[in-house]
Amino acid sequence: MDIYKYMTSCRKSIIPIIDPFKFNYEININRLLIFQKYAPFCIVASTDCENFEMKVAPFIAAASKIKTIPIITHFPPQKPNGFPSSPLADAFFATSVINSNMEYYSSLSLERESIKQSIEKYGDNCLISSAALVLGNDKKSQKFVYSKTVDHSTESISKALEGIDFNLLKVFYLYSRYSIISNEICGFVKSLVGDNILLFVSGGISNTEQVDNLLYSGADFVSIGTTFEEVNWNNNAINILNKERRY
Repeated sequence: MDIYKYMTSCRKSIIPIIDPFKFNYEININRLLIFQKYAPFCIVASTDCENFEMKVAPFIAAASKIKTIPIITHFPPQKPNGFPSSPLADAFFATSVINSNMEYYSSLSLERESIKQSIEKYGDNCLISSAALVLGNDKKSQKFVYSKTVDHSTESISKALEGIDFNLLKVFYLYSRYSIISNEICGFVKSLVGDNILLFVSGGISNTEQVDNLLYSGADFVSIGTTFEEVNWNNNAINILNKERRY
């Protein structure tokens, strides 16, 4: 399957994120079984990817036997192996973090070291060229990908994205760990990246109104994840995924 072509046919969808570092194997398998009834694909992701082979690889191996939707991995690169992934995943996002202070994480080149390392280690199982912009003072992203703070303002975002060659990208990921991205910012970023790039918006999403507003504002996909870390995580996520929408 051409995963990117499939993704373009699924615009205006809500995509669940499964984090093997936050929840145990059994919980994540059960969530996949539930989520694949509602979502066109699933992302397995975390900012943290230490002990990937122990935490993530077994989950993807098990998931590959029961999944009915594609699984895309999304982890920051780590030397010397590049982007952690698995031959059993359907694709992986090779994401450059635009506001990283280190070229290893920020380079957009398709010939960059992290991509070469990843292909050598895991194979080229449908690499999807992508970039991410992390908004806010994100301590975890600062620790793992050396990101610098970009404020939730059009001025700060314009400055961060100045000179970026969007023609190199298929996906753009707009992320805020601690606060919800506004409709204005969502629409502004979509106007910059254009219609040929799939815009994912993620972070702090906890209800259907937020999802609807972001999709109406220009997001092609809204990713929902670990905002729902309380007991009713699944119910909240299912309520968002299950709502009928027309755009």
